[in-house]
Amino acid sequence: MTASMAIDSRVRSQTLLSAAPFLLWFVVSAFLPDTLVPKPVFFGVPMRASDLMVPFAGLVSFAGWFLAGQVSPRRSHWHRGLPLWFTLIVGYAAISTAWAGLDQYNSRAMLYSLLLAATAFLLPFSVIASLSPELVRSVTRWVALGLAVVGLVYCAVSFFGLSVRSELGHFYTGGFGLERVKGPMFESSTGHIILLPAAAFLLQDWFDRPRHALTNAIGLVALSITLIGLGSRFALIVVGLFLVLITVTSRGARSFLLTGVALAGLAVSAGVVFHYATGERLQSFSDPQRSETYETSLRAVQEREVALNISGSGYGSVWPWYMREWEMGERISRGDMLVATDYGRMLYQPHSVLLLLGVELGMVGLLFFLMLWVTLGRMVLRAVIGRQNAFAAIGVACAALGMFADLILFKGPRVSALWWFFFLSALAMAATEPTEARQR
Repeated sequence: MTASMAIDSRVRSQTLLSAAPFLLWFVVSAFLPDTLVPKPVFFGVPMRASDLMVPFAGLVSFAGWFLAGQVSPRRSHWHRGLPLWFTLIVGYAAISTAWAGLDQYNSRAMLYSLLLAATAFLLPFSVIASLSPELVRSVTRWVALGLAVVGLVYCAVSFFGLSVRSELGHFYTGGFGLERVKGPMFESSTGHIILLPAAAFLLQDWFDRPRHALTNAIGLVALSITLIGLGSRFALIVVGLFLVLITVTSRGARSFLLTGVALAGLAVSAGVVFHYATGERLQSFSDPQRSETYETSLRAVQEREVALNISGSGYGSVWPWYMREWEMGERISRGDMLVATDYGRMLYQPHSVLLLLGVELGMVGLLFFLMLWVTLGRMVLRAVIGRQNAFAAIGVACAALGMFADLILFKGPRVSALWWFFFLSALAMAATEPTEARQR
């Protein structure tokens, strides 16, 4: 008995060592304004100390997981090979900078962006891998509720015009009637990538554990207000798709009831947001800058050598976005993001994971993209057919559509780390659920 208690105590302490850096990083990333963030320059590459927290927290969490070992009864392949696949694509991207034609500083900057991308995966993976099945569910719920609180703070700043923002372009509203909701954790264009999975997990927890109904309901309303307050047209599309899919796949009275609650909560949230905002921005889904980028990218692929379409032109060869983001900061904040290239004008970064993988990493990149979406699709199918964690799985997959509209996974380590966290949580929960379907 004493030996068993000692082992349990050791496992708990090592699990805490793995999760604590993630939780500390979450709080700092959510509320530390950019004006207070040190920006050192190493080897000619400017860096944000808040970004440097990702590799540090990731390595500490990995050490905690490595010391604790596999503490949960999940299948050994619960992660569906994602660590290997993502390591390979990041490694290939790093090697490809050798033929990308970058100067020394841009090459270093793009390699640094890959370090952030790799550790943005390592951090949540180490946390999820070190948690027991029940702790995965609980920690994910608390992270979702934490995002709800963060969203409410950002909404207060936006709706009431509180002057605590540090981003450039503070008064840029883009036809929304007020400054779109954003903050240190996420931008207006990327917030839905983590807010939608958070809402989906709270809905799933409400379905599985009704005793948390009130807290989850408050969190859902807060997340819904934040989602609409983003003023993002793509966010509305993925939220609408999520609602359609959970309605179509719902089976049983409780599923339909919670779907109705989600719809009602979204309607109430829309009423709150549009008490302050206007819908002008949301009346048109055209985006000339993105369209021009797609056209120029297609022209580049058609006109270059076939060998480059196979190997890719190299990471950063077309979009050396890291240094451009520092150099064009004020222009970007005003919405002026186009740059001239040999093939025509395009956005300074592709705003699409598919574009980056296909153009710069070639067939290897496209293979990774296909594998990632096969994993997402299989996760959703198993969840829906098995009637286990369907809300959570659908929410993660719908949010992943952001890969077609923004450069997550490779850019924006805060949003990327949290999306990976929710994705890996869904996979871990699926791997530990009983095989028989629940009767609801």
